[in-house]
Amino acid sequence: MFTGPQFLTILSLSNNRLESLDLGADADPPVALFSLWGVFASNNNISRIHPFAFNGNSSSYQLTAIDLSHNNLKEIAPGTFHGLYYLRTLQLNDNQISSLPNDTFSNCVFGVCRGALRLDFSNNELEIIHSELFLTTSHINQLNLTSNRISAIDRNMFSVLRSLRTIFLAGNLCSEENFEWIFDSNLPEALESLEECFLNYDKLTGGSPHFYLSFKI
Repeated sequence: MFTGPQFLTILSLSNNRLESLDLGADADPPVALFSLWGVFASNNNISRIHPFAFNGNSSSYQLTAIDLSHNNLKEIAPGTFHGLYYLRTLQLNDNQISSLPNDTFSNCVFGVCRGALRLDFSNNELEIIHSELFLTTSHINQLNLTSNRISAIDRNMFSVLRSLRTIFLAGNLCSEENFEWIFDSNLPEALESLEECFLNYDKLTGGSPHFYLSFKI
């Protein structure tokens, strides 16, 4: 699909009719995009992302922003975002994603760069949120889960995401709440309003209601 110059910094593919995205991962050898820091491919018909589109072509060295919003994605292959050490913003909103593999962000250490670190999964079809999904993304400070079908949330998510300050949950089955500026002082109130989500998760997984929470400023 793509054989552009290795010094490309921004790849803007929005508002087209693309059905898949590979960024030259199928080329032999794979396209080297050493300088690429932004991929913007919103408002297409993308239903498939090559498993090595973002980590098989050297783009992981600089990539900080990915926008795949408003497409037809139903699933994300395990490891799609492996090794994106400098990623600051990932937009997957307005797709049809119903679940995310626990190793989606393996070795993807959000927080190396300064600024707002955010994930946007709003307007998808997510049903259950597992804390394992965020084990290597503990520096995220904004998480948007608005308008999904979420009925269960692992209560340990809040202990994993120690830098989380804003979470949007309005328009889900077990919560209609949005929380901004979460700190130790107002954390109990936020947790109380999400108790139904936590209990549903415990019932589904046989988990324990006991957990440890600590936010570090």
